[in-house]
Amino acid sequence: MLSCIASYIGDNLVAPILVALVGGPAVAITFRYFEVPKEIAEHDARASELVEDLRRWVRDRGRELEIEIRGIVNGAGNQLYSGSVTNRVYAAMRLALHQYRDEATAKVREFSALARSEGRWHKNHRRRRGFAPPAVGLLGQERIELNRWRQRPHPVNPGSDQPEIRIQDDPTANEPSIEKLETDEGLTWVDAAARRNI
Repeated sequence: MLSCIASYIGDNLVAPILVALVGGPAVAITFRYFEVPKEIAEHDARASELVEDLRRWVRDRGRELEIEIRGIVNGAGNQLYSGSVTNRVYAAMRLALHQYRDEATAKVREFSALARSEGRWHKNHRRRRGFAPPAVGLLGQERIELNRWRQRPHPVNPGSDQPEIRIQDDPTANEPSIEKLETDEGLTWVDAAARRNI
């Protein structure tokens, strides 16, 4: 009886079990390999969206800041040359920089997560296909805008002998996670992949 059962197992079940043990992982690896190009395309599209969103955010926030500063100057009345106008403009500029720091940090974290999610197969596929990895950064116009948030002529009489308004406690200073956004190369995919969330 036992020999019949053993014979039946040997004749009918060993081959399917071996196929499942060997073939299952091979099929899973094959399917995984063919998902890589789709993942790269999705990552590149999302990275492009992050860059576009950040650049648009800086431009929009710059317009809001200009309107806010004009409102401060226009509403100053007889206190136009008092320190309150300067203090309020300073506070508005600092708030814009603080908001930029938070917005940029969120974008860098998501970009870094995308970069870290890619492995060796992704890197090899990019190299073979000639797909340059994305980078995130600001263009010259957005960098100029940010610098106007850090330092600007006095809003009442630009070009007069009144001192410039300069942010002394810049919230974006000493922020290594976002400093590369204001360089020509931006935050590269390789740098983002090596970065750990703070």
